[in-house]
Amino acid sequence: MINIKGEVMNKIMIIWMFIFYLLLSSQIFVLSDDAGFTVTGEIVFKKGHDITVEIINKEEYDKNLTSLYSIIIEINEEIMTKKKVSFSITGVPAGEYIVKVYQDLNGNGKFDFALFRGEPIGTYKKPGFTLGRPSFKSLAFKLTEDLTEIEIKL
Repeated sequence: MINIKGEVMNKIMIIWMFIFYLLLSSQIFVLSDDAGFTVTGEIVFKKGHDITVEIINKEEYDKNLTSLYSIIIEINEEIMTKKKVSFSITGVPAGEYIVKVYQDLNGNGKFDFALFRGEPIGTYKKPGFTLGRPSFKSLAFKLTEDLTEIEIKL
């Protein structure tokens, strides 16, 4: 006697396993898209203090918040003799950003603006002439793919 119920259950199980496989493989594909982009480049500097690199969105810029995508590069004697250092920040989602780089001369962990003797600062996109703080729009770029080999001078 043939067990029809068992055969049907086996086919249903195979179909469910196939559906699960499709869902899992499509989710892995989606996760790989969400991995974000990489921003790499080189910073040219003159002073021997740590360098902070930040990738800032509009909200962080407008509210002066700490960036979710930032690194601090410790400047040692070897790097200091070259007067340039490479950087790389990964996992940045698509969006509109500013790349801001500065040297923290007083070691307080934030950028301090001063008209004279302020901390050295540079950006990926240079603003036009401005009196005061440049607008986000004047410094921003759209990140839709990896941004590589940029140079920022402090």
